[in-house]
Amino acid sequence: MNHRNALRLIIHELLIFSFYMMMDPYTSKFYIK
Repeated sequence: MNHRNALRLIIHELLIFSFYMMMDPYTSKFYIK
């Protein structure tokens, strides 16, 4: 695996996670558990 690909996957997942947290606070509480 390339380091760039790994960073892209991590950043992509973080962006989706933060996006869901901003969209719905209830889902953010669910994901945090």
